[in-house]
Amino acid sequence: LHLSLRRQRQMCIRDSTNTMDAHRMVQWAKATYHDSKLIENLADDLFYAYFTENKELADHKVLLDVAKKNKLDTAEVKKILDSNAYQDVVMQEEADLESRGVESVPYFLINGQQFDGVQDVSTFKTVIGAGFGMKPDEFLNF
Repeated sequence: LHLSLRRQRQMCIRDSTNTMDAHRMVQWAKATYHDSKLIENLADDLFYAYFTENKELADHKVLLDVAKKNKLDTAEVKKILDSNAYQDVVMQEEADLESRGVESVPYFLINGQQFDGVQDVSTFKTVIGAGFGMKPDEFLNF
């Protein structure tokens, strides 16, 4: 089953959530702070809140808590969340990914090969090993 990126962003099998505001907050942080480590930590904290703490990413309080944890200007984040700012950026990014054939997450591009969805270890061993000129059984034999 392949869901569009838009649909995947709006739902999770166990619990529906619309993550547009979380994506908009990340895009705002990218444009405002220009700090890749901050963005990485922000994304990690959003994933943790959703997947580990089972928090609703459509809830602005959750997003503001994550913003505060990452020392973002929460007054500015609130303004962003209360508007449609950066929605066009998120939608354009989504359209760009879909135009490249990305249909699901996770998404991997390894040695020019595209992989959508969860992959087994043998797939990664084959592709990464091939990048080193090795056979699957020669690369990371585990």
